[in-house]
Amino acid sequence: MILSKKISCKLLAYIIISLVVASCATLNSKNQLIEPSGVDYEYIQAGNNTWTLKAKISYRDDKKTAIGQLKWQHLETGHYNIRVFSPQGEIASLEQRHDSSNLRVNRKDIMNATELSKVVNDEIGFYIPIKQLDYWIIGKPYPDSIFLAKYDDEQLVLWLLQDGWSISYSDFESKLARRIKVESHPYSITLVINSWAKE
Repeated sequence: MILSKKISCKLLAYIIISLVVASCATLNSKNQLIEPSGVDYEYIQAGNNTWTLKAKISYRDDKKTAIGQLKWQHLETGHYNIRVFSPQGEIASLEQRHDSSNLRVNRKDIMNATELSKVVNDEIGFYIPIKQLDYWIIGKPYPDSIFLAKYDDEQLVLWLLQDGWSISYSDFESKLARRIKVESHPYSITLVINSWAKE
């Protein structure tokens, strides 16, 4: 009887330890950036390489806050596809191909909008600097305007000031920022990047 109690206690202790180890592993896996083979800082920085970013996006202004998911597919410089999802499903998609665009929002197609950020704001109430983000999310300034920047010892950008926006980068992993914050009062957009993938 005493022996069986000892075995039961050892078995219980083993189960508890196993559960703790498994839960820690799960937490760590959730916190790690998924970086498939072939995707690294140098690959992302090359403008004509293709990649897909998936991230949690948080938006806040003086009237509202919202949280969703972002999928950004970069095909080449000036050519990208964006999809934004809420818990209820896709709320907007955009294909930008150099000088032409196809925006679908609120089940409505809008072709070649000259001011994409304004159209998105008018349709869904979110002001997002779309054309600049294709550069900012990889730590580059938008090429058509002046900027200020701060870099670390490895020449990784820590923050940019451009077009009235402040862009900060943090939580670096393999030289890629996992957290990007884009702000211009009253707008604040935060990306928490889950993965980069090579197309």
